[in-house]
Amino acid sequence: MKGRSTVLLSILILFLSVPCGAFGQISFLNSWGGGKSGDGEFQAAQGIGIAPTGDVFVADHWGGRIEKFDHAGTFLGNIGNGLVYPAYGVAVAPNGYIYGVNHWGHQLRVFDPNGSLVDTWSGFSHPVGVAVGPSGHVYVTESGLNSDRSRVDEFDPNGSLVRSWGGLGTEPGKFHDPYGVAVAPDGDIYVADTGNNRVQKFDSNGNFISQWGTFGTGDGQFNMPYSVAVNAQEDLYVTDFYNDRVQKFTSLGQYILQWGSRGDGNGLFRGPTYVASRWNGSFNEVYVAEYGTYPDFGDSHVQRFMDVPEPATLSLLALGGLALLRRRRTKQEGV
Repeated sequence: MKGRSTVLLSILILFLSVPCGAFGQISFLNSWGGGKSGDGEFQAAQGIGIAPTGDVFVADHWGGRIEKFDHAGTFLGNIGNGLVYPAYGVAVAPNGYIYGVNHWGHQLRVFDPNGSLVDTWSGFSHPVGVAVGPSGHVYVTESGLNSDRSRVDEFDPNGSLVRSWGGLGTEPGKFHDPYGVAVAPDGDIYVADTGNNRVQKFDSNGNFISQWGTFGTGDGQFNMPYSVAVNAQEDLYVTDFYNDRVQKFTSLGQYILQWGSRGDGNGLFRGPTYVASRWNGSFNEVYVAEYGTYPDFGDSHVQRFMDVPEPATLSLLALGGLALLRRRRTKQEGV
C-alpha cells in the first residue's frame, strides 16, 4: 500500500502543479534571442535539439554556430563556431552527442557532449534536417530538385548508411524539398514535406504509412511546413512558416489546435522554423524558433510554451503507473 500511496500522491502533485484551466491549452512561458551576433542572440534561429539533461541547443543560421542554453533559456555557451554554415538542423542523441547540419559544406558534424568535434559525415547534397531515433540511428533530410535528392537518409550511430528513401515527386513517399524530420518513441518517422505542403509518416523501415495536409490557411493546411516534433503523448507539432503559426496533430494526422499569427510579442511569430518538445514531468515544454526579419534579425527568437495534456491522458498515464506497480508487487510476492 505504501508504494501505491506514493504513486497516488505523485499524481495528485502533478494535477495540482498545473495551472487552473490550462489543460489542453498552449500557454506562453518565456522567450530569448533577438539582436544579432552576441551570446544568446541569433542571426535567424533554426534547428533545436534537446539533450537528456534538458539543455537546449539552437542553430544560429547565419552565425554559423550552435548555441547552448538551459531549459529556460539561460545562455551556457557556443559550439561548432564556423563548422556549421549556414546552420540548419540540430539533434541530440540519448548519449548526449550533438549532430549539426553544415548545409553549404554538404556535411553533418558530430560533437561530443562537451561540444568537441569528433566526426564529420560527408557526401550529402543539401542536408537540412536531422533527428535521432530511440535506437540511436540518425535521420537526415536532403533538399534539392534532382530526381535522386529530396530524400531521407538513415545512418547507424557510426555513420554507415542504412537506407535512403523518397526522391522528387508528389506521390506518397516522394518529397519536394523536405526540411524537418522527427522520430517517435515507437520508431515511426515523420517528415515535413515542405514543398508539397504536407506531413508524411513512415514506419521504422521507411515504408509509407500516411500523409496529411494541403496548401492553404485552414485547419490542417500548410504554407511551407518547416519542421515537426513529437511530444510525450506522441502528438505532433508542425511549424507552418508562411502562416506564422504552429499546428498540433495526433499521430494519425487529426487536427487538434493551433497557435500564433504574424507579429511581434508573446505567442506571435516572424517565420517559425524549427520546433522541439520535452516532457518535464508535469507538462510538455514546446520550443519554437523564429527566423526573424533580414538583415538585422532583431526579431529572431526562441519562444517556450507550456502544453498540458488533457486530464484523460494524465489519467491513463496514472493508471499505467498503478498497473506497473501492481505487476511489480505481484512478481516480488511470487504470485
